[in-house]
Amino acid sequence: MIGPRLVKGGLVQIDADTGALRRAIGMQYNPDSLTRNLKLQQPAEGSDASEALRITGPPIETLKIDAEIDATDAMEQPDQHPTAGLGVHPHLAALESLVYPATNTLIRRNLLSVFGTIEILPDQGPLTLFVWSAKRILPVQVTEFAVTEEAFDAYLNPIRAKVSIGMRVLTAGDLGYDRRGGGIYLSHLRAKDALAQRVSSAPLRSLGIGGVP
Repeated sequence: MIGPRLVKGGLVQIDADTGALRRAIGMQYNPDSLTRNLKLQQPAEGSDASEALRITGPPIETLKIDAEIDATDAMEQPDQHPTAGLGVHPHLAALESLVYPATNTLIRRNLLSVFGTIEILPDQGPLTLFVWSAKRILPVQVTEFAVTEEAFDAYLNPIRAKVSIGMRVLTAGDLGYDRRGGGIYLSHLRAKDALAQRVSSAPLRSLGIGGVP
């Protein structure tokens, strides 16, 4: 019996202007949990009382996932997995590339400094998207990255690791309403609005009250 195809979560990097795909990194095993924190954006403390009900923008949303990577099965079938002899090094390197600038960029910046040239604006990096099914595609900035390597082969290649990734969701205000990243964020909000409309308003009596005071 063939089971349903498992959809995997992952991180995708695209060109911020053209949307061209640069890299897609799927999770080997989907994390058991996704932690989300939303911090309300409101006027500064001390504002007029009339501001108490105002929301100045989307909440500051942060995400955190803990994923596991294991090369044990691949090592048992090296013919089907060309990188099996490297353990989980390749997968870790792909994930870590999310928080490193490109090597060529570092070399170019160093050459500029050697010749006394000032870089006015750093190169724009790719746009990172957190993909958690087709219903949740979010532009993010990776803010935390921690790795625990738990087992090694005879050549000290890690063969099992746990990765913790923290992210901040980038809004249309961060990326620009007329830019591709801002459009992706607004599409996410529209999808969230549509989902919220599917929930009917609860009758007041179910809350133990007959009306609003």
